[in-house]
Amino acid sequence: MDSTTSLSNDKLAHLLYTAINVLTAVTPVIAAITTIAIITAIIMEFNEDHIEAPPKDLTPSPPSPSPWQHQERDNRPPRR
Repeated sequence: MDSTTSLSNDKLAHLLYTAINVLTAVTPVIAAITTIAIITAIIMEFNEDHIEAPPKDLTPSPPSPSPWQHQERDNRPPRR
């Protein structure tokens, strides 16, 4: 073997070693995220079946005067 082939093999071995280390580090994170997603989906499905929110009333309510408008009305001088 010449020196270029062994250098290339060293680079390939280092790349493979790095890839294995990355996969070893990332796999538990992916497993944890998947587990959390599954548990969340199960909980949401359980809650959806047993707890139903009442329908929201979308009719507009009449506007009510603010407290400062009441105060202005009370402080006005009487009409003649």
